[in-house]
Amino acid sequence: MKLAKQWLQNAREVMDKLENTQMENITNAAKIMADSIECGRWVHTFGCGHSTLPIEEMYPRIGGFVGFHPIIELPLSYFTHIVGDMGVHQFIFLERVEGYGDQIMK
Repeated sequence: MKLAKQWLQNAREVMDKLENTQMENITNAAKIMADSIECGRWVHTFGCGHSTLPIEEMYPRIGGFVGFHPIIELPLSYFTHIVGDMGVHQFIFLERVEGYGDQIMK
């Protein structure tokens, strides 16, 4: 139980630091997104690897809020094979390809 409490304490410290140092930036980002949606535009979000988790949470669900367009590059996010398509070696290769991000956004 001691490790669990230490983990929670560390998480609280990180959240407190974010609140104390980044709240203005968070508020500004929220305003930019809200203004875009209010004007009928989309907020495009991108994530790959573990960064897909918050992006997927923003995905509109039935009855949910629409306004966010999640962009997830599956070859950099989802792999269950060691070799072949969607494999670990493909992931390692693609994450190092110069200009790959530009190609995704076309």
